[in-house]
Amino acid sequence: MDGEPVAGKEVVFTPAQGRSSIGLTNENGDYKMMYTFKWEGAMIGSHKVTVTTERRGGLRDTAWIETIPLKYNGQSTLTAVVEDKNNRINFELVSASE
Repeated sequence: MDGEPVAGKEVVFTPAQGRSSIGLTNENGDYKMMYTFKWEGAMIGSHKVTVTTERRGGLRDTAWIETIPLKYNGQSTLTAVVEDKNNRINFELVSASE
């Protein structure tokens, strides 16, 4: 975000039809999508993308604070196209309102 990697963020790729894939960013901001617990990747095609702060402790964790702007999660305008190859999809997140 703002040119710096963000760690501990959940990245979700959601296709128009089918199962979503989820990844978690590491200290370098890199992530690997998981389709299931055993299968890596995401469905081929277009996806809506959301980026949120990981919720450690579940939905009742009162210490959880979202550090990613709403425009990237609840009201996300991010999209990605997954192709039948090794994909590297980066997102340039900006903390300030546009």
